[in-house]
Amino acid sequence: MTDPPDPGEPLTVPPAASFVTVESQESETDHSTPPRKRVKGKKSRRHQEKIERRHRSNDEFDESSLPSQQENMIINNGSDLPRLQLTPKANSSDLPRSQPTPIARNLYNESDSAPYVVHVQKIEKTPNEGSPMHALAFGKFLKQNSFQCIVNGSVKQIGRSKISISFSNFNHANLFLTHNSLVANNYKAFIPSFNVTRMGLVRGIPAEWSPEEIMENITVPDDCGKIIKVRRLNYKTFVDGNPLWKPSQSIVLTFDGQVLPKRIFMCYNALPVELYIFPTIQCYNCCRFGHTKLQCRSKPRCFKCGQDHAGETCQTDEIKASCCLCTGYHYATSKSCSEFLRQKNIKTSMANNSMSYAEASKVHPPISKSYADTLISKPDKQLVSEKSTNSSVSYKKTVFLKPRSPPKLNKGYDQEAHEAIIRENLIPPPSNGCALNQPDKLLDSECSLSELIVALINIVANSSSTSPSHAAQVIERCMKVIKDGEAR
Repeated sequence: MTDPPDPGEPLTVPPAASFVTVESQESETDHSTPPRKRVKGKKSRRHQEKIERRHRSNDEFDESSLPSQQENMIINNGSDLPRLQLTPKANSSDLPRSQPTPIARNLYNESDSAPYVVHVQKIEKTPNEGSPMHALAFGKFLKQNSFQCIVNGSVKQIGRSKISISFSNFNHANLFLTHNSLVANNYKAFIPSFNVTRMGLVRGIPAEWSPEEIMENITVPDDCGKIIKVRRLNYKTFVDGNPLWKPSQSIVLTFDGQVLPKRIFMCYNALPVELYIFPTIQCYNCCRFGHTKLQCRSKPRCFKCGQDHAGETCQTDEIKASCCLCTGYHYATSKSCSEFLRQKNIKTSMANNSMSYAEASKVHPPISKSYADTLISKPDKQLVSEKSTNSSVSYKKTVFLKPRSPPKLNKGYDQEAHEAIIRENLIPPPSNGCALNQPDKLLDSECSLSELIVALINIVANSSSTSPSHAAQVIERCMKVIKDGEAR
């Protein structure tokens, strides 16, 4: 097989298929990643040796194809191509290190509003080098160098080696940023991106438009800063079971300054601008928030049962699940988890109030369950019954006691005997309507009328009370008649 003929002309370089955006630590990134743990010297050396062996094994890599000013280049043009990272074969410490160009500006303008926040970080060659910064020690450094216009109470520690400080005047803030004493004491001062930039979401941009076409056709209002970055959002689809990323019609615009416009103009069209809120990302390896599984360096933790193993191999059902974040009875990846809602509120506060993750996390502290809440959120009855049946060994002794018999009641009121006594002495109701029916019996008796009259007169005569005049005459007459009758 013969080689193709050489045209003899210099080959033309094809146009760039993608555009590279290099970001610094001060740019608008998701700062919710927890601080890295300190690694011992032996572990860091073993990790470095492992990387060097991996680089030496890659014999097909050509160092001449790398740019001379950057160690790592990350290429992502927003298409369905995977994210590609090129790493040189030589040790990274031997190559010249150049600082990437930050997107946010490093000095305040007169149009910016107070307070003028500045972050100060300790310069360390390795993550485990040196001691953490102390807010009081840094305050003494500020006092010794006679920095002015510092807001009282603004010096705060927001990380292991990061301090936040606020100025009331932008000129003094700029003087502090460029002061020589910072470099002499291994300090690095910078303006946090959330204090000098605003991020907005614009929808309805054609997916085939490149970032250059978007920048050429965008017009911003007069009271807004210029656009310093354009980023297109991608969405994930599945083709034959394989994930595929495609560009969407939504873009994120980063505006210079502290004003987010309500709308922008593109090709004589007015497009509304929404406040961009960072997404709440969760790692499926350790179940923490702020990073993904590809970036995780922690031990695996099951999102189903919370134990120290991968969640894909766990057979725990959702009914028996135990969240390792809030101790609730659901998966750690559930959207109803209280910790997920807290992280979502933190991202919202960061966007609305232009604050860092450390400051927003203080506004939304971790949710700790009280004893009463723990009792209320009891597990499912089916789970409790299954756990009770599975227990084979019991260390409790159950003693069955005979129930006590009810006490005997003393004899009290007998209703039947009471009614029988009443029935015996019951007087029948009178037929003539009188209370007593005795006169009939008296008339039937053998007593004479004269005897009754005599008895009545004797009762009246022996009475101590005096009789009326007309009654006395009648009584005397009756007595006289009775005496005359007895005489005869």
